[in-house]
Amino acid sequence: MRTPIVEARAWIAVAAAVLIGCGGSPRDGAGPEDGARSAAPGGRGGSAPAGGGAGADAGAGAAASGGGATGASGGAVDGGGAAADCASLAVCEDFETATAFGDAPDAKGWHVAHPNCAGTGAIAVTDQVARSGKRSLRVDGAAGYCNHVFLANEKATGGAGPLFLRFYVRIDRPLGDDHVTLLAMKDRTSGKDLRFGGQKQVVIWNRESDDATLPELSPAGVAKSVAPAALAWHCVEIAIDGPAITTRIDGASIAGLRAATPPTPDVDQTWQRSGAYAPAPADVRVGWESYGNGAATLWLDDIAASTAPIGCGA
Repeated sequence: MRTPIVEARAWIAVAAAVLIGCGGSPRDGAGPEDGARSAAPGGRGGSAPAGGGAGADAGAGAAASGGGATGASGGAVDGGGAAADCASLAVCEDFETATAFGDAPDAKGWHVAHPNCAGTGAIAVTDQVARSGKRSLRVDGAAGYCNHVFLANEKATGGAGPLFLRFYVRIDRPLGDDHVTLLAMKDRTSGKDLRFGGQKQVVIWNRESDDATLPELSPAGVAKSVAPAALAWHCVEIAIDGPAITTRIDGASIAGLRAATPPTPDVDQTWQRSGAYAPAPADVRVGWESYGNGAATLWLDDIAASTAPIGCGA
């Protein structure tokens, strides 16, 4: 029989383990290595939306589903790490001082973009909900390609070396079967877009030049990605270094959103069928683009770009 002292020590150990597992301090970049089946919303060190957003985040706390969370492999550069100081980054935007964006770049390089054609898609700075502070960027995305709209920045990719991106996104509904884009980057090499978004209800990468996807859209490939929970903030970290692409969502490295050598069946074999694909991004565009019936409202906040890992956090 346990004595009261032993019993108390056991409960203290359990409480300490819980606090360590849920702590708000930034992770050290290792990422979950336990085969987690879901990615929790809000990111590392994430907090409830400030300002008027708390009531709008009724869905926060629901986990993103999927089997894609994994540890680093294949030698690809990883985007994880402790949160970097905003002042040290090439691009860092929290929308707290922004009021509106136009077709001409502002002092930070941001401008509205409707590549090739324009329709009903719209963006605006809002205080309806925010990941941090009181403001975020609201995107009203409509179905159909020409209804796309982006907030673009060419300064984000000006430096040499790898590109690291970090942003928080909150979508008003789960991803559907239709192909949609949340982030696009013009590849200097091909002149076509490298696109990050969703299809088959999970997060994917897509290459405009040949419509290849990462992961492959087989049942096994889809199972290696994740389905972000609606109405919850998710931290997305992306690292691109030559042909190596890694993606972390809410601190977990996603096996299906990784291009590495050698290729992995159901993930990047088709992606690399013509050899290693090494994109050279010329810009960063966040927003919405649909190629069918996909429509959604989303919010973006705390967007950052650098040549070194950025990390999630305050």
